[in-house]
Amino acid sequence: MRTPHQNLLESFPDLADTFHHLKRNQDHHFKHLLTQYDTFDSEVNKIDNGNAVDQIYFDELKKKRVVAKDAIYQYMQENKI
Repeated sequence: MRTPHQNLLESFPDLADTFHHLKRNQDHHFKHLLTQYDTFDSEVNKIDNGNAVDQIYFDELKKKRVVAKDAIYQYMQENKI
């Protein structure tokens, strides 16, 4: 089953200003969270496009991506402009 790429701005449109503000001001913690999320999302997309892996590993990777996305959302809520 294909897992769609999850664009953060599409996921959190009400926090777009905060997202851009944190990126523009090079918030180091936010950058770390984005890097984590992008790593997990990229790996999920590679697997979806044909890289064979164990299903348990794939499911764990998707869970990690959700946790990273939740952390980004929480951080943006805490730093909302």
